[in-house]
Amino acid sequence: MLLHSYLRPVLAVSLGAMPGALSRFLLEHYLAPYLPAQFPLGTLIVNVSGCFLMGVVIPLGFARTFTLHPDLRLLLTTGFLGSYTTFSSYELEVEELFVQNIRPDGHGFIGWGHPCWNLAV
Repeated sequence: MLLHSYLRPVLAVSLGAMPGALSRFLLEHYLAPYLPAQFPLGTLIVNVSGCFLMGVVIPLGFARTFTLHPDLRLLLTTGFLGSYTTFSSYELEVEELFVQNIRPDGHGFIGWGHPCWNLAV
């Protein structure tokens, strides 16, 4: 049975979101014992790696020699990488640093995050 054309993108994003969110969760929890507890370096690592992957997938998805099916592109970018690199997690952890009066780390996280993400993409 073929899916309706409006359900295919929804299914693609949904199928990509679950492994993306699980990858983020598992990577951050795996790295947690090796990283300083005070600074959310796990989020920085996840977001930088996700930006790098986005920088690899997007050009491939629009290349003339190698193309990705639109549904696969949605699965990888909006689904997987969208749930893997969540801006809301970053914002929450920055807010927690400021609430705990760890302002230098909060400013450092903001200061290091954006340049790293831009370089990764």
